[in-house]
Amino acid sequence: MKITNKFNLPKTIVEAVSSKHRKKPEGVYYVTELIDSPKIVELRRRHEDELEEDASDKIWALLGKAVHSVLDDVGENNRLKEERFELNFPELNRTIVGRLDVYEEDKKKILSDYKVTSCWSVIYQSAYKKWEEQLNIYGYMLRQSGFEPDEAQVIAILRDWSKGKALRDSKYPPSQIQVVKLKLWSEEKQKEFIENKIKGLIAAEAKKEKDLPPCSPEDRWSKKDTYAVMKIGGKKALRVLATAEDAGKWAESYTVSNPKAKIEVQKREGGDIRCGDYCSCNKFCDYYKKKYGKQKPQEGQK
Repeated sequence: MKITNKFNLPKTIVEAVSSKHRKKPEGVYYVTELIDSPKIVELRRRHEDELEEDASDKIWALLGKAVHSVLDDVGENNRLKEERFELNFPELNRTIVGRLDVYEEDKKKILSDYKVTSCWSVIYQSAYKKWEEQLNIYGYMLRQSGFEPDEAQVIAILRDWSKGKALRDSKYPPSQIQVVKLKLWSEEKQKEFIENKIKGLIAAEAKKEKDLPPCSPEDRWSKKDTYAVMKIGGKKALRVLATAEDAGKWAESYTVSNPKAKIEVQKREGGDIRCGDYCSCNKFCDYYKKKYGKQKPQEGQK
C-alpha cells in the first residue's frame, strides 16, 4: 500500500505511520482478517500494490501503536505481552496468525486487549461484537498453547472523552478508560467460529471479483434512514424516529397539544459509513461504484 501525504504533514509523522510491510505468505490469515468482510480481505489481497491511504487517516492508529508500546514496558513477570501466536489448520490448508496484547495469571487468568477508540464505541456498544470475536480467537490460540483464560476484556482508552460531558450526563462514560468484560466462549464454539471464517475467506479466493459476496450491513457500518420532526427554522429535532409513518403520527400528536407550532418532518439519509472514507479498496468495489459512483456518501451519512 502506498501512503500519500495530501496535507503536507511533517516527514517524521509520515515515516511513523508508514510501517514496513512484508508480503503475507499464501495460505495465511491474520486474526483481524477473520473478523472482517471476506470481500474486503480479498480485494486488499488482489490490489495490494494499487491501494492508497493518506498519512492523515492513520494518526489514530499511530496513537494506538504508541499506547501499546508504553504499556508493553510495564507489568509483572506473570504476563504474556505482545505475544505472537501461529496456529495451523491442516484440514483447511491454512494458518492463522495473531498477536495478543496481554494475558496474565494471578487470582484469575485474564486475556486483555487495549483499544484506543471513540466514546461512541462504548456508549452504543457498536464494536462489542467484533471485540468479542477477536478475543475468542486469541482465547482459542491460548488454549492450543496450554493456557486456559478465565476471562476476556477490552481496556478501552477513549480518545474523545470529555470530562464536562461525564459530569452532565449519567449515561456518558465516567472515566477516560473503560474496562469492557466480554463473554469467553467454549473451546468448541471458538474452533467452529474460526473454521467457518476461514472457509468464507477460502470461498472468496476462488471467486471472480464481480462475484465476491457483498459486505454485510455490519461490515459497511450501515446507518438506516431516520425521520426528524423539526420546528420550521429550528436546528434541533423534537424527535427522531425510524419511519416516516411514525414521525408523521408523532408530529400530529405534537400539534394537538401545541396548535401554534409550525413543524415539519425531515428525512435524514442513512448510508454506509465505512464505504466512503474508511475503506481503502472502495474504488475496486462494485457495490460502492454502483451506489455512490464518484460521489462519497454525504456528510450526514458518516
